[in-house]
Amino acid sequence: MTEKQIEKINSIKQLVVKLNILKSEPSSDPKLVKACKTQESLIAYESKKQGIISMSLGSFKKYADLIEKNYFSKKIEPLRKAISGKSYSSQKIKSQSVIKVDPDTQRLAVVRAYNELLKLTAPLIEKDKSIKEDFQEHMKKFRGIIGITEAQKNE
Repeated sequence: MTEKQIEKINSIKQLVVKLNILKSEPSSDPKLVKACKTQESLIAYESKKQGIISMSLGSFKKYADLIEKNYFSKKIEPLRKAISGKSYSSQKIKSQSVIKVDPDTQRLAVVRAYNELLKLTAPLIEKDKSIKEDFQEHMKKFRGIIGITEAQKNE
């Protein structure tokens, strides 16, 4: 594989990283949001700072297939459509925008955030024996509400 081919493949990979970020943080790159309107404008998008170069649609699909068979149609096109399908105003997107997320993803995010909070508070709880029992009761209730099993605690 030539250096130019590697550069094009890496460009596509970087673009996919940006698209994944953009899907959850649409205000991170308004120029790329606009480029997601069509396949042609997406492949024309460039960000030399991030190693993303433009190329023809045929070349883009060819190099995407070197990453994985049907990579363009399986990975890139669904991301592009998901981003372009959302109605973004040209004005600054409010930081309190609501992004619809499926329930399993929401649950996972809550569990991860809660685990991070537990890591921060555990040393404090261990030092203060007076709240240790209250904390244990809280944990029983929380596990029941969220449905955390013993197997999930280790994830």
